[in-house]
Amino acid sequence: MNEIILKLKDKDDKAAYEYSKILGAESAESDKYLHMLPEFADMLDDKSSYVRTRAFFLICNQAR
Repeated sequence: MNEIILKLKDKDDKAAYEYSKILGAESAESDKYLHMLPEFADMLDDKSSYVRTRAFFLICNQAR
C-alpha cells in the first residue's frame, strides 16, 4: 500500500489528521496528488469515520 495512504490511515488519529492538512494545503496549490484520486476514493469505504472524512476532504481539494 502507498506510504501516503498508510500515513492517512495511521492509528494515531492526530498524526494522520495533521498529515491530511499538509496534503490538503499542497493540493490547494498544485495537482501533485491528483493521480491519487482513486486511492482517496477507496478510502471512503474504510470502517473508520476519521479515515473517510480525511478522504472526502482530500477529494474535495482535488476537485478545485
